[in-house]
Amino acid sequence: MNPLPKKWHVVIICLLLAIAILVAYEGVRHNDFVYDDWSYVTLNHHIQSGITPATIRWAFTKFHSANWHPLTWLSHALDVEIFGLDPAGHHVTNVIIHLVNSLLLFWILQQMTGKLWASTLVAAAFALHPVHVESVAWVSERKDVLSAFFAFLTIGAYVRYAARPGIGRYLWVFLFLAFGLMSKPMLVTLPFILGLLDYWPLNRIRGWSDKENITGYPQFSPSTLLMEKTPLFILVMVSCIITFIAQRGAGATAGVNLFSIKMRLCNMLISYVSYLGKMIYPRNLCVFYPWRGNSIPDYLYLLSFLFLSATTVLVIWLSRRKRYLMVGWFWFLGMLVPVIGLVQIGGQSMADRYTYLPGIGFFIMVSWGLSDLVSRWLPDKRALGIFTLILIAAMIAGTRRQTRYWENNITLFAHTLGVKDCCRNTRSAEDYARYLENQFHDIDENTIRPIEIDLRFVYAWFYLGEYYLELNNIEHAYLCYNKSCEQMPEYYTHFDKPAQKAKEQGQMDLAVRIWEKVIKYNPGHINANYNLGMAAVRQGHYDKAREYFNQVLKKNPNHYLAANNLAFALEKTGKIDEAIDLWKRVLTIVPNYPNANFSLGTAMYLQGRFDEALEYFHTALQSNPDWFEIQVRLGDIYYQTNDFKTAIDHWTHAVRLEPESPEVLNKLAWTLATAADETLRNPADAVRYAQKACELTQSVDYAKLDTLSAAYAAAGEYDKAVETAEKSIRIATDAGDQTYVQDAQNRLKLYQAHQPYYLSP
Repeated sequence: MNPLPKKWHVVIICLLLAIAILVAYEGVRHNDFVYDDWSYVTLNHHIQSGITPATIRWAFTKFHSANWHPLTWLSHALDVEIFGLDPAGHHVTNVIIHLVNSLLLFWILQQMTGKLWASTLVAAAFALHPVHVESVAWVSERKDVLSAFFAFLTIGAYVRYAARPGIGRYLWVFLFLAFGLMSKPMLVTLPFILGLLDYWPLNRIRGWSDKENITGYPQFSPSTLLMEKTPLFILVMVSCIITFIAQRGAGATAGVNLFSIKMRLCNMLISYVSYLGKMIYPRNLCVFYPWRGNSIPDYLYLLSFLFLSATTVLVIWLSRRKRYLMVGWFWFLGMLVPVIGLVQIGGQSMADRYTYLPGIGFFIMVSWGLSDLVSRWLPDKRALGIFTLILIAAMIAGTRRQTRYWENNITLFAHTLGVKDCCRNTRSAEDYARYLENQFHDIDENTIRPIEIDLRFVYAWFYLGEYYLELNNIEHAYLCYNKSCEQMPEYYTHFDKPAQKAKEQGQMDLAVRIWEKVIKYNPGHINANYNLGMAAVRQGHYDKAREYFNQVLKKNPNHYLAANNLAFALEKTGKIDEAIDLWKRVLTIVPNYPNANFSLGTAMYLQGRFDEALEYFHTALQSNPDWFEIQVRLGDIYYQTNDFKTAIDHWTHAVRLEPESPEVLNKLAWTLATAADETLRNPADAVRYAQKACELTQSVDYAKLDTLSAAYAAAGEYDKAVETAEKSIRIATDAGDQTYVQDAQNRLKLYQAHQPYYLSP
């Protein structure tokens, strides 16, 4: 086993790496939030709450942005807790994690191999390569740097476990992998990487010992080492299932149906070669590489296949002497598998951020290969040092330049649309860049210029919509989303964001228009149909509301909110029995659901089924004893069943809740003035309540005036009682209510005779 370098060599290299990273990424502190940052931070109310029990619960129990990565969410929430919405703090956190990752990678490699220079070059390439700017300079890609942090801890723990296997040490491997998967599920291939490390440099596979590098790690049979990783593979399988559910629920896997298997395989071949090219010569880097479609000749797919196959065969042949070649090559190929496009996610063909961990395999091949060549052909190590410094300086310069493109949405997309790989039509790219520079003023549905739009511009329109959404320009956001949908229909899932925002801001007409567009693409879309149903209810279009709610229930029969509101719409259209049955069904889904109990109580009351109404009302009150409408209804029921005392109690409670309700004031005043039971009468309160009811109705409601006259009589103020009763009779006569006039005249005679009016016992 090669002797480890002196500690001070390691310390100096770590310090120089840290300084180089800070120099390379110094510019990010001036950058703004961009791209998906609205979803991850700036418009995410869960994250904006900081670290709270509710945020923690949401992070672990909900899917968001087509992902389940609770530790990533909590890291963003912690940033908000510390820095608020100042983007500088969020960017600096990414850089710090990236710096720690680079030092961990260096430490792990030199611990495993004892090769100082090769380990340094791999760590420097990982730390400073421009292709990694996207993972570091983009706040939303916190999941990249955070998952890599736990990946390196997993590998470090595994190396420690490999030296002396034991359950305690293995648990750390399992725990760090779990944390990594909860940061980004791309780490599903990490157990495979641990198997590669068993081959080289740990040499743990019995019978496959590397004669050139005896490490001293205990060796086991291949089957034992495979069984050893079974818990890790189970953990990975669980993560895959959760990720699939999250992405399918958000519509992110629509590309599986949109692109054929042949198209995806061809894209995979080109992408592997393209990733290699960008790591060798990082030019034309941009935030989005559109789906290639038929723009690449078939022979290039064949050449890519031949190149990858030949390289694989060559690597396997050479690995008999140079094991690092096979480890590096299959590290690169294997770690890209989840994102290489076999299961197409979104409309991109590839992404720079996907190379963050896979690129390490390529760097290992190059660094150890150079180390071997130099040791054979260049015994003078100074030339090697000069080469390394030149390479590092070039990478720092490239990274600093690439970081500037991430300053804001305008610089980002202006650069993207000028990149050859993203735009075939130079004129179109220039027009788009000009739009971005002018912040796309004065766009409307009829005046958007007919720029040549194909799949190369889908994301440009989409993220322009995101940009407008941050500016609260919902109309323009919707128009931009609509443009992206014209080419990629599955993007309709993003319409819900401007619709919800329009709803929150009271722009219901716009919200309805957007939801109608959603169901054009997906007639069974649950959220859009539910919101359209609610809008129809508010507008009194109950038949239309029923159609929307029925669509929701077809997709989700247990959607109790849709069922509850469908029952309401049925009641409003005269289908009371159907409504009652549906409300009872709601209670089987959500027992004791307050709204369903209230609605059922109201329906039973209107049908005169008072005992059943009381049961439902009292159940509903358990959730909110201060439910005004229920207190009123209970008073009505008890009054009609001659339990005047209980009726008075409920109406008194209702008046405390809403002192300005003339109807409840009138009911309470009438009962306090006319109750047959003397112990229930309270003339003073009756006069006070009746006077207020009359004031609230401008003293033109003859029923309220009738109550006031009865209250005056109960209080012994007969002159006022007569005057008020005569006024109520005149108004009722003008209104043509002869039944009331006759009853009121009988009461008037009592007042004229200085007698109060009381109800019969």
